[in-house]
Amino acid sequence: MKRIGLKRVHRVIAIISLIGSEESQGQSFGSKRVHGQRRSLQADEGFQSSDHGMQQFSENGDGLCPCLSAEALATKYTRDPLESDSVDKFLDQTVDLNRYGVGCKPHDLNSKACSSTNDDCATIPLPPSCDKSFCPRSWCYVDPANCSLLKRESVLFQKLYYSYATCGYLDSFTYTERFSSLRGRTLRVALNSNTGGWKGAYHPDGNFATDDNWEGPIVDFVRNAAHEGGFYLNITSPPNFLRVESQKYFGKSSFDYCVYAAALGYVDLCVASYTIADKRASVTSFFETSANKVFLVVFEEEGATWESFKTNFLTVFQPFTLGAWLFIFLFCLPVLGLLMLFHEYRTPGGGYNTTVPVALQDAGTGSVRECTSQNVPVAKHITKSVYMSFLAFFQETYDMSVFTIGGKLNVIAMASFILLVIEVYTANLAAILTTDIAKTSVSNIKEAVEAGYNFCSERKVAEAVIDLHNIDPSLVVPDPVELGGDGNPGFNCPKCNARERVFEYMRHSPSDKSLYCNAAFVTSGDLQVLHESREHCDKTLVGDVLAFTNEGIPIYDGNDTSASLLALFHRMKNEGKMDKEMSEERPANNCPVKEGEGHSLGVEQLTGIWMITFTLAAASLVAKVVQGWYIKRKETRMGTKVVTLQHYDQWSNETDHDVFIKGKLYDPRSVKSEDIDETNRWMSRAPFGGMSDESEYSIKDDFFDNKRQL
Repeated sequence: MKRIGLKRVHRVIAIISLIGSEESQGQSFGSKRVHGQRRSLQADEGFQSSDHGMQQFSENGDGLCPCLSAEALATKYTRDPLESDSVDKFLDQTVDLNRYGVGCKPHDLNSKACSSTNDDCATIPLPPSCDKSFCPRSWCYVDPANCSLLKRESVLFQKLYYSYATCGYLDSFTYTERFSSLRGRTLRVALNSNTGGWKGAYHPDGNFATDDNWEGPIVDFVRNAAHEGGFYLNITSPPNFLRVESQKYFGKSSFDYCVYAAALGYVDLCVASYTIADKRASVTSFFETSANKVFLVVFEEEGATWESFKTNFLTVFQPFTLGAWLFIFLFCLPVLGLLMLFHEYRTPGGGYNTTVPVALQDAGTGSVRECTSQNVPVAKHITKSVYMSFLAFFQETYDMSVFTIGGKLNVIAMASFILLVIEVYTANLAAILTTDIAKTSVSNIKEAVEAGYNFCSERKVAEAVIDLHNIDPSLVVPDPVELGGDGNPGFNCPKCNARERVFEYMRHSPSDKSLYCNAAFVTSGDLQVLHESREHCDKTLVGDVLAFTNEGIPIYDGNDTSASLLALFHRMKNEGKMDKEMSEERPANNCPVKEGEGHSLGVEQLTGIWMITFTLAAASLVAKVVQGWYIKRKETRMGTKVVTLQHYDQWSNETDHDVFIKGKLYDPRSVKSEDIDETNRWMSRAPFGGMSDESEYSIKDDFFDNKRQL
């Protein structure tokens, strides 16, 4: 009976109070506006409202799928059993067949099938282990033409359909019977041999071999499913007469040929790792086994190229960013050096003296005209202080004599800065040099396209990448017509071993881009298999994942076997049995190790180090030449040669050495000179160094102030 309207209950009264304004405008409570149209709030057919405003299922089922009445069952359906003994096996003799399946009731509760339930069925909610969980659930027979809810064909009577859904219950009967229905059956299985990867099915004789020499995780999974489901596998091959029509619909692929046969019901399932393409999935059901990642594959760089040289040169700078390097060299080190100048300038005995003793020598005759002192420009001290801070950084020590307290504290600051920076740099550089070994000319698909690359790919993979990344199809090497291909982008030829051809036709500089390629789109599994056999070790994956290709098993879906198989496969997959098979077959990489901690470094990896070293060495030679030219030019212009009597090392510390000018020894501590044979200076040094106070002139009193001429 169809019910019109809703009962006025307390909850409804509350709602009415909220919409009283609408009622005052002449709008009835029995309707409301949805998307500008008036929609009735009457109860759906098959439901009735309880006193608490909760909807309950009607005894006659939901209005979307009403139960058949006893009269309808008696007049329209004969209740002819599917099998002669099916009714007696399932139902008790006390069951009234005229009322069996009429209205939403647990009709099977007292049947033979439900008379011996296990202990699990006593718990609520019912667990999956209860194989009779359908017994207490309500259902009824329905008219399939007048039912839009889930319904199933009766397993007892011909032309009758039942529905648990119209009574608000899950169809656990089908769930229970679905697995048991596989037991004892023989399923027709055709096997394709995958040409790449490691997740599929493999046979030395290729496709549709009918012996038991098949291997692979998919094969093992199906075998285990047959054992668990209690069914048998009849290895067969699709009928040959289907091949022509299959080629018209799909193409020449033997995998498409098997999918075509499964779609028509000539085989119950095809076993291999099939790419679930749109066209394939539109004709039959698939059980998804895995999702493969598609990457760009390129050559690892070999030999000396400008790109490799540039990359290796910049490697030594990778531990820090450009901003960090600029902060270190343009701020930290100059500031620390200038602070040292600030603390030590004009300090007696320090490295920043304001004057330096010199001898003025005639540029023509070479005779010394005068010993005097010269002021040291402040700019020279600034340059020297910055230089010494850089020297301290690279030498990891600061060796200039420091006397002031501020200078000593500044030395500690400089030492701590150098220590921390060097330690961090060394650790990062070691990690980079020992792990970032494999280099490629491009790092992603965008760079490859911009570099003018063309690509090899298997057809299904090519289609996915072209669609997702808007790649020009002309950049993909076409299917070779001479080998039975169709000339479209991507290899699909039946006799060219497409997935291995992708790698074999890669070239560094392909001469014929209609045949060869610079790079390839492949699933990671294909390269893993080749690396296990130490093949194509000069190729590597780069960049992010380009696409995912779903792979699975095609199953004939024209009978109830497909639903049973899918349910069994999904249960086993959820239990981790598919992952177990995959993990046991995962290939190992047997290519020579090119990365890892402790790897020996070659000259190429150290390019940055020796380039910096010899660049600075070359700069020192240039500085030597320029300095000589500058001094010579200055002497020529002034007619005087300035000879520094006191020299300083790189840390501005005074050096202890002898200065000879035309055979005379000059001591920077004295303006007195003596004629001493240079070859015997060690014997003559004592009396020179032990001169009396009357004959010795101090640097301060005479050498710097009086500027005596000898």
